[in-house]
Amino acid sequence: MELLKERQAETCEMIRQLVDVTMSLARHGEETDRRLRELGARTDERLRELAKAGVHTDRRLDALIDTVDKLVRRNGPSVSG
Repeated sequence: MELLKERQAETCEMIRQLVDVTMSLARHGEETDRRLRELGARTDERLRELAKAGVHTDRRLDALIDTVDKLVRRNGPSVSG
């Protein structure tokens, strides 16, 4: 009977430890999810900023191409060689 009580006490302690570890893992999982959501939101914002910058760059490049085209038409193509 005494041996059974000792084993039961050991089992209860192992169950407590298992519960503690499980709760710790759950907390870490929740923290990881929160951080991932935060990083995802920041990444989305940066991608939006890059998209806006890309549109601005495209407009400036279009303007440069237009200017070069006008100069080539006005001056004629240069002959190399």
